[in-house]
Amino acid sequence: MSETSAAILVGGLARRFDGRLKAALPVGGRTILERQVAALAATSIREVIVVGSWTLAPVSGVRHVPDVLEQRSGLAGLYSALLMATTPIVVVLAGDMPFVQPSLLSVLAEVRPDAHAVVPRVDGRWHPLCAGYRRTAAPTIKARLDRGDLRISEAMTDLRVVEVPQEAIARMDPDGKLLMNLNTPDDYERARQRAHDRA
Repeated sequence: MSETSAAILVGGLARRFDGRLKAALPVGGRTILERQVAALAATSIREVIVVGSWTLAPVSGVRHVPDVLEQRSGLAGLYSALLMATTPIVVVLAGDMPFVQPSLLSVLAEVRPDAHAVVPRVDGRWHPLCAGYRRTAAPTIKARLDRGDLRISEAMTDLRVVEVPQEAIARMDPDGKLLMNLNTPDDYERARQRAHDRA
């Protein structure tokens, strides 16, 4: 996967979480960022960047880069990741997903030459911040940002997307937590409980 890197997005506003830096929250004895970096290390992906403002100590083995736009949204974070990466394919992760696994990350890294992205879809819902992208998607995403349309799921309609179907996710995720993200303090408490259950 020398042509693949990973980008972890940490620049969101976290409005429903008192503005906390969710990637730094501990789950199961490690921060979410540490868990994600460990999952990526178990694949062949070697370059990892953290995109967005990181106010804590630098994390070993990753490159920290700022958002390229003042606008703070998932779509703007995705655009920043595609601009700042140095490889043709970028696996993009929201920084609030504690349970991503190498099996899924390896699938996301396999973006076909004729596609812009590989994106999970579960219960009819895209998961565009746990997905693989070709950097060639950046101009299309920037055009949507320029129009002021920040709805990242709808941005998938502008791209050639290969879907990771629900059945494939279920085979990798018997516990139903692979795509869990933490939008609220209640989500965080559930994640902590599930990490403890797994141990």
